[in-house]
Amino acid sequence: MSHINYSSVYEEQRKNQKACFKKHTDDELDSPLISFLTKKGIDFVKDMADGNAADGHNKSSLALIGQSEKATRNRNNAFAPVWHRTLMWIQFLKPVFNENMKEFIEWGVDVDVNGKILGAKTFATKVEVTKAIIEKHGSYEIGTSPLQPFITTNKDDLLKLLTKTTDAEAYEVSRDDLKSKAEVETGKRNTTWAIPYSNQKEIGGYLSGLFPEDKKNVALWGYDVVDAVTAAKEKTITVKPLLRRVISGILLGSVMTNTGKKDFSVFQGKKGLGMETLLKVGEELGMNNGYSSVVVFNPTGIGNIMFRVTNK
Repeated sequence: MSHINYSSVYEEQRKNQKACFKKHTDDELDSPLISFLTKKGIDFVKDMADGNAADGHNKSSLALIGQSEKATRNRNNAFAPVWHRTLMWIQFLKPVFNENMKEFIEWGVDVDVNGKILGAKTFATKVEVTKAIIEKHGSYEIGTSPLQPFITTNKDDLLKLLTKTTDAEAYEVSRDDLKSKAEVETGKRNTTWAIPYSNQKEIGGYLSGLFPEDKKNVALWGYDVVDAVTAAKEKTITVKPLLRRVISGILLGSVMTNTGKKDFSVFQGKKGLGMETLLKVGEELGMNNGYSSVVVFNPTGIGNIMFRVTNK
């Protein structure tokens, strides 16, 4: 049996509304919705206007999201060389602190109870580590910092690295602000769209009742009509003595379990011409490729066989 599939995507919902409104207006006085809309007090023209307003909020939200994503990329590009250098500093200091790795804590680097360095995961924590190392380095008398040989040899410009870090932090603030504004616009869109979409679903329900024998007609109004998929269920089946039975629509990946008191044969395929397997009492047989249909045979002259199988 067919049913309407209502999308969770806003753009698809609006597409449905526009198609439905067009069909309604194209049909003019012959539209079957006229009496329903009047009875329900649904103002389709107003709903369309609200939809247009919701589109404006949606457009703003998408634009802000795009700007937020750009700010994220700018943040990452600005901070990437800084963090790369920070990791080099940590690597350089490892041999220096190998007898007491907890010294790293004074440099802003987290270390567990076993002396293993815990890597920073978020942008904020990475910035904290970078700033802490530079600050700790600067607390030493000139030329005495254990990090000085690396900085001198590799000509590290700490001021430049701090400037890049500040730039990255600014992008992070902008990113969060833009993201928050996008969420506000999405909220306004949802609020504006709530009643029109609720009405649209009511119209869909009405049209489904109008075409009980062929719900595909509902698709002419822009609704996504899909055929219902029968849920697979586990069933207990019995077969009388000396009889064969075809079992079709078996859920692949499931198992057939002999729950009776007698062994029986299972033949692969709907015609029972495939491989034969003797399924003993209490045993299971995997219903894998080639077992969507099987033939079972009760070879005993007295008593039923019984088994469980999952099919549609």
